[in-house]
Amino acid sequence: MSKALEILKDVWKYDNFRFPQADIIEAHLQGHDVLALLPTGAGKSICYQVPALVREGVCIVISPLIALMKDQVQQLKRRGVNAGAIFSGISEYEIDRVLNNCAMGHTKLLYISPERLASPRFLTALKTLPVSMIAVDEAHCISQWGFDFRPSYRNIATVREYFPDVPLIALTASATLEVQKDIIQSLELKKDVKVFRASFERPNISFVVREHTSKSDRLLGILQKVNGVAIVYALNRKRTEEVAKYLSEKGMTATFYHAGLNADERSKRQDDWLRNKVRVMCCTNAFGMGIDKSNVRIVVHIDVPASLEAYYQEAGRAGRDGKRSYAVLLFNEKDKDKLYKSVEEKFPKFDFVKLVYNALYNYLNISFGGGKNHSFEFNITQFSRRYKWDALQVFNALKLLEQAGYLVLGEAFYLPSRLKFEMERTDLYRFQVANMQYDGLIKAILRTYEGVLHFITKINEFDLAKIANLHPNDCIKMLRELNEKGVLIYIPSSEKPRISFLEERIVEDKIRLDFEWINFIKSQMNKRVQGMLDYAEADSSTCRQIILRNYFGEESPERCGVCDNCLRVNQLTQVNAEELRLRILKKMTIYDEYGVSINVLVESLGNTLKDQYLEMIKVLLDEHQLKWIDESKKYISLV
Repeated sequence: MSKALEILKDVWKYDNFRFPQADIIEAHLQGHDVLALLPTGAGKSICYQVPALVREGVCIVISPLIALMKDQVQQLKRRGVNAGAIFSGISEYEIDRVLNNCAMGHTKLLYISPERLASPRFLTALKTLPVSMIAVDEAHCISQWGFDFRPSYRNIATVREYFPDVPLIALTASATLEVQKDIIQSLELKKDVKVFRASFERPNISFVVREHTSKSDRLLGILQKVNGVAIVYALNRKRTEEVAKYLSEKGMTATFYHAGLNADERSKRQDDWLRNKVRVMCCTNAFGMGIDKSNVRIVVHIDVPASLEAYYQEAGRAGRDGKRSYAVLLFNEKDKDKLYKSVEEKFPKFDFVKLVYNALYNYLNISFGGGKNHSFEFNITQFSRRYKWDALQVFNALKLLEQAGYLVLGEAFYLPSRLKFEMERTDLYRFQVANMQYDGLIKAILRTYEGVLHFITKINEFDLAKIANLHPNDCIKMLRELNEKGVLIYIPSSEKPRISFLEERIVEDKIRLDFEWINFIKSQMNKRVQGMLDYAEADSSTCRQIILRNYFGEESPERCGVCDNCLRVNQLTQVNAEELRLRILKKMTIYDEYGVSINVLVESLGNTLKDQYLEMIKVLLDEHQLKWIDESKKYISLV
């Protein structure tokens, strides 16, 4: 542990580990398998990155998101740690280069997607590496009970067969007791597995639910009251753009972020927000993974997520600096139908799934018996437009085919431009002498990129153009010409999603889906939706953090004291609550079934205790002694 602490100070510049990082690392270094449940912002990555640097050999990190892998690798390299990543779409040259670096001891952490473990070629290469440990990030993805189940995570157990004595650490920010048990069983964690659970309590975050028919107006009011950096989560891309536009029109600096933007645009928007050039980031759940910004004062969900796991993970990006922050959920009656409808939409009819399967192979020109172990660039929007289908329904059909083991959907990822000379040095020199117009560019390439004569190498055309004293457009044009002449291989940068086939094409009538499993998954999704609704509609006397802690299996009766419900209770205890109750009910007896507006009622009772009266009215509504009599929720009457 002294070595681990030394690495923490040298690489991360921290003097001490956070609780329970030190206990987790110590158990792992002693050779135990470990399951660590740490809330968002608790420093999960350090729990495997530090022991990876303590141990001799390479740590295999299995992660579900390409964007997250790339972010982790970049952060490690900035700290002087050699790390690499292998994911779908990168060339065989690059895969070989990364694996060679691991074999030679140059790379300490190798990030891979779980789908990579289905490749026999990769597994053969993996067996030859000096693997020191295995880390499974977002481990809840392995559980069919989990909110983000990934069938490819089941391949991880195979790796354990190759390295039975190598310790494994599984990490997640959100797992119920059922999911925890499933992780231990599915990853075949050893009998002496050590399980560490940090408390899910966030004492500095005030969890709040606000009901309103006009969510945009309520959002604006909240952001005007709470100063500081903000994140607003929405469920789809269009919604993020609409919200950002609305806030901008109201005078706030706001931008949007989602997976549909290209890499440069996403990077710029993220950078503007990180540097506080923009106050509000309106985004889908594509934003947030690996983002290290401690001073987020408020996270607002303008749409209700489909599970408390997702909500807690995203809300937890507020207040990582320990200062008072807010996690606000905007909710109304329409959200219930939307949530349950979204579950049904995830399971399109079997006939439609077969149509999509057949159309997909035709679209990619793959004949019967072909496609297995091949990967293709795939734009789901263009595909859906070709066949005049709803893109979301197509996506859900493809996800069912993925879960059945026919294919793998890859997320969009950015690949920088790459280059390698095809000519030997002698032939290249002769070409330069005979074609002097390319001489300056070739010399600039050779001076700037070591190894380009032997390996596919990442390049930056704009940097290269500056060195060769060329306009960037001329530089790119010349690189393409050299590619056509066979002097070099030039692969321009790209960012495209891919689809990979695990099985050969069959007649669509032979497709088999496990409907028993599908019905089980659907029931689990509905169960999680109900958990989310139970949180949103909680009785006004119930502490919201107690609801969250209980959901994740942490029994704690202590009220947080800072959520909206706790503050409401605190306000009411400052006066005689029973007296307030009697005053309101007595006053309501003078109004008939047409009721009265809340504002008129409070004015008639006297404005000196306005806030307390409003809180007691909410309590009486929860207790069904009062009821709403209009959709705008302005008028009430006795029940």
